[in-house]
Amino acid sequence: MDRSSFSRIAIAVVVGVFMIGTFLWRQYQLSQRFDTIGVVEGFYGTPWSHEERLDVIRFIGETGMNAYIYAPKDDPLHRQQWRDMYEGDDLERFQELFEVSEEADVDLIYALSPGLDIRYSSEDDYRVLREKLFSMALLGVRQFALFLDDVPEQLLHSEDIERFTSLAEAHIFLINRLNNDLSSVDATLIVCPTTYTTAWGSKEYIRILGEGIDEEIPLFWTGEDVAIGEITAQQTAEWGTRIGRKPWIWDNFPVNDFEQWRPIVGPVTGRSVDLSSHAGAFFSNPMDKPYLSMIPLFTVARYAGNPYGYDSEKAWQDALVHLAGPDGARAIRPLMMLFKDYGWTDNVFTPLYTPGKAFNMNSVRDALTLMEEQLTTMKSDELSDNTYIQK
Repeated sequence: MDRSSFSRIAIAVVVGVFMIGTFLWRQYQLSQRFDTIGVVEGFYGTPWSHEERLDVIRFIGETGMNAYIYAPKDDPLHRQQWRDMYEGDDLERFQELFEVSEEADVDLIYALSPGLDIRYSSEDDYRVLREKLFSMALLGVRQFALFLDDVPEQLLHSEDIERFTSLAEAHIFLINRLNNDLSSVDATLIVCPTTYTTAWGSKEYIRILGEGIDEEIPLFWTGEDVAIGEITAQQTAEWGTRIGRKPWIWDNFPVNDFEQWRPIVGPVTGRSVDLSSHAGAFFSNPMDKPYLSMIPLFTVARYAGNPYGYDSEKAWQDALVHLAGPDGARAIRPLMMLFKDYGWTDNVFTPLYTPGKAFNMNSVRDALTLMEEQLTTMKSDELSDNTYIQK
């Protein structure tokens, strides 16, 4: 074999190895997407209207997300008055939610939050809880969530104190019993535990809970704190070791119930590209303003659907066009830029709402002028037919 023939063969081998390597790397990148990507309506404040909720579910399906959890904290029958059954028009609305979710290829997950006053040892309380979830199962719902977040961290009732040694033991009893009953109708259970962040809460509680509940039951986790700028694979793996399973991410982005004066419409950032290797699902908790929430939620869908290929700025620009169209995107972009920051960073208007922050009169004045001009444009006849902008 002469030198030129050998060189051609060597080049062909190198090219072939490079192409195979590129293909395998691409396959690995694609494998890092989350299988379950969703929205949890889990904020404090006015719940979305029925029509808004339907619009969000359709939007979820459009963007490649595939799950929605009904859990508005201020729906009385979800939390404060959890023992009361949904009836009449309320049940009809849930039926429509289920039907629209099926059409959008989105799993509807119904959550109940009884932890404020439930008596864990009470047969009457358990019967009500079971019947309420089973009433949703009759509509077709097959995924349920038990939310035990933001509730007392100790047993309250004398009968519970006598029966259980700790809150964790009471929760194990309730969760396993409910999971077993739901399995009888081919339904599954997800849990948000009382300790749902690394920042605070009893680590002994979450360890005991993880050891005691059935291993197939997912547990939500918000990260190193409740609302944060970064969630890493290492942090997630460490929490998974603590609870004995891959946590499901409850990302408190773009929720703004802790600072309702400003919307949060920037793209999701700071989430590791290999997060799915250590987490079972990715859920985003939005704002009480559903249509503004769609901008950052669009970027969440892009990130969770392809973490390695995610470009936050391109995803954000694409979100505006997807929602408002090219002309509408140009019209709203300057206003959205005013709120393209995050709950863990300061906004130009932060000094108006937070004592002690440095106040720059010129910056605030310019921002308010821009806001007035943009709102006038958005209300103009030119954009009156733009459904997204008007909503």
